[in-house]
Amino acid sequence: MAEDREIALDIALKSLLATVRGLSLDMDSVCAAAIDAMREGVEYDPEHVELAITEIENAVQALSYPPLFE
Repeated sequence: MAEDREIALDIALKSLLATVRGLSLDMDSVCAAAIDAMREGVEYDPEHVELAITEIENAVQALSYPPLFE
């Protein structure tokens, strides 16, 4: 089911970014490197790359605040 995959990808992205933060890595540098890699990847559709960048930015923003509900 597509919705299940989308939920799983959202969880995976947020978990990965939380791990970056937990390991005291520079979040901005890690995200910038990922974005650069996507933009340089000729196999990626530029429209999809921009959507992916937005998702990374949204996930980082979501991790910046404590959850409203646990």
